[in-house]
Amino acid sequence: MIEVNHLHKYFGDQHILKDISFDVKAGETIAVIGPSGSGKSTLIRCLNLLEKPTQGTIKIGDMFIEAPHFPKKTVYELRKHVGMVFQSFNLFPHLTALKNVAQGLMTVQKKDKATAFEESMHYLSKVGLAEKADHYPSQLSGGQQQRVAIARSLAMQPQVILMDEPTSALDPELVQEVLAVIKEVTKEQVTSMIVTHELNFAKDVSSRVMFMDQGRIIECATPNELFFSPKQERTMMFLEKFAAMSVHDFSI
Repeated sequence: MIEVNHLHKYFGDQHILKDISFDVKAGETIAVIGPSGSGKSTLIRCLNLLEKPTQGTIKIGDMFIEAPHFPKKTVYELRKHVGMVFQSFNLFPHLTALKNVAQGLMTVQKKDKATAFEESMHYLSKVGLAEKADHYPSQLSGGQQQRVAIARSLAMQPQVILMDEPTSALDPELVQEVLAVIKEVTKEQVTSMIVTHELNFAKDVSSRVMFMDQGRIIECATPNELFFSPKQERTMMFLEKFAAMSVHDFSI
């Protein structure tokens, strides 16, 4: 479903992503972990072309991009089929929860209002917010806003969903409600990549875990392999600081 080969990203003289190659099979959930500044969010944003790669190729489904060439039609098609959930929700403040979810269905998929609203209510129900359909973002908690954002992404029925630290902007007591919703989404075998600092969550929901540091993929393995039998010394060093509380506890 996703194939990335020899991806590089520079910001000026800074080499942020360094020869990144990996693949994600249809239905897989890949959790991307690593220290701050390791390039995790940049990688996710490059896959949706919110950041333009400097070099390399990206293939998602039938869509193929070779940097540094980004034809507008290809970019548009890719974004139609790749959902994105951001750290900061990115809801329209002047639209209700229902209209936030329906907006893309009407403007991008050209569905009529009645159909878009019916489908949007279905996805708001999936994230437990049907009763908040007429509320504006300012009337919702941070956790509820992020759940609306997840519903908005799901409603577009994308081939792939990308999540960039979806709980990082939330108060600690709101984190679990959003993680629970994401966990339910991954059970439906939606192809997804999730950048997260929640290591227990990564262990529970992912098919594989990708550990990044200094712009490179250091190791990518099943949760059991990576958390309990890491092969790379840098991965071991990263995990050791969280093992003091419990041998099976990887909370940050």
